Amino acid sequence: MMFFSTHYAGDNLTIKLGDGEPWKVFGPVLIYLNSVSVEEDALTLWEDAKEQMLIETQSWPYDFPLSEDFPHADQRDIVSGRLIVRDK
Repeated sequence: MMFFSTHYAGDNLTIKLGDGEPWKVFGPVLIYLNSVSVEEDALTLWEDAKEQMLIETQSWPYDFPLSEDFPHADQRDIVSGRLIVRDK
């Protein structure tokens, strides 16, 4: 996953950390890959993905990674809102 890149907005959107400043962690990001055989209805993939989404949503906030370098789930903030992209 590329959250920061010079591809779309140039150097203004790259992460700039000062000396001694802790680095930032984004995520977790889940990529769920499901499959069906040729004989099965491909639309079942959508239903399966929606079921997995509910499982993951109920599991949030994840309590990993357990490294001391990362805040635990009860120490992290939650960000919510709306992102509007107006692309001419």
